[in-house]
Amino acid sequence: MPSKGSIFEVSCSECSASSVSTYCIECRKLYCNQCSVLHSCNHNLVSIEMCVYCHFQISTKRCEKCNDHYCDTCFEDQHSMGSLQFHSYEEMVPWTYDVLSLKRVS
Repeated sequence: MPSKGSIFEVSCSECSASSVSTYCIECRKLYCNQCSVLHSCNHNLVSIEMCVYCHFQISTKRCEKCNDHYCDTCFEDQHSMGSLQFHSYEEMVPWTYDVLSLKRVS
């Protein structure tokens, strides 16, 4: 599990809900389930995967061997020992690095 100092809260661009589920590529915004349904333009919406281990951080890595989605912290925690440390991963959300709604929870 991520430590308190490394938890990030990502909010919906429209209603500020704390659980996002969709990213609009054209608008470059994150939306919760309800707001993504209301997002009426003909844009490309991408589903956001949540971390399989902590269930509340956005997945940033997909283990290519396990085929599971992890946040950075949980991937490092779960894949740091034994044969798992040799698993490679795919970056899932390179666009999250420039999302302005990332806020550190204190």
